[in-house]
Amino acid sequence: MRFASIDIGSNAVRLLFANVFEAGEHSVFKKESLVRVPVRLGQDTFTIGEITLARAENLFKTLIAFKYLMEVNDVQSYKACATAAIREARNGEALIAEIYERTGIEVEIASGQREAGIIYSNHVEDQLDPGKNYLYIDVGGG
Repeated sequence: MRFASIDIGSNAVRLLFANVFEAGEHSVFKKESLVRVPVRLGQDTFTIGEITLARAENLFKTLIAFKYLMEVNDVQSYKACATAAIREARNGEALIAEIYERTGIEVEIASGQREAGIIYSNHVEDQLDPGKNYLYIDVGGG
C-alpha cells in the first residue's frame, strides 16, 4: 500500500510517498519519492509574526498540487503536519482552516513536543552501530 506524509515546515513544504509492506511480524517502509517546495513560511512568521498573503497563496498552490499528486499516486492514507512557522504565526489557525476549505487536506498543527516525538519515532537508532556514540539534532527552520 502507498501512504503519504506532508510536512509544512518553516523553510519548505514536503510531500513524501512511501510503500508499506508486511514482512512477517513487521511492516517495512520503502521511500518512493519526495517532493520539496521552498515556500519559506518562517521568513514571515519569525520577522513579522504572521504569514503574508503572498506566502499563504504559495502554500495553498503547493498543497493543491500535492493533493493531485496523492490522487494520481493512489495514496491509501496521508498525514499532514504543520510545525513552528504555522504554530507561532498569529494567523496560523486561520491558514489551517483555509487549507482545508481549498484542498480538503486536514492539517495538524504539531506542538513542539509532538514534533519531537514524530522525529524520534523514525527509530534511526536501530540503524546505528551500538558500539559508537551519536548525537541526533533536528535543526529546523524555526
